[in-house]
Amino acid sequence: MVIVTHLPDDSATKTAMREGDWSEAEYMSAFTVNQLLLVRADLRGMFGGQQWSPPLVKSPQQRIADEANRQQASSWNAHVTAQMRNAQLALEGR
Repeated sequence: MVIVTHLPDDSATKTAMREGDWSEAEYMSAFTVNQLLLVRADLRGMFGGQQWSPPLVKSPQQRIADEANRQQASSWNAHVTAQMRNAQLALEGR
């Protein structure tokens, strides 16, 4: 284990130990890029440009979490829609 701790953070072994996620340095770089994108979007809006929502850089784990959240939201949407449909049918006497 001593050898593994001295491997570079971007090595395949360390990445595998993080379950495919980024190192702290990669997160810091992505944060910097995202902040610059958001500043550009703010400046564009401040000076009369068209509103812009920049595509932010996301780590593999963040993309997985986003997909899980999308699936959960879709599931809840389907559930609520079905309940509303059933309530409407009940009110109509069907």
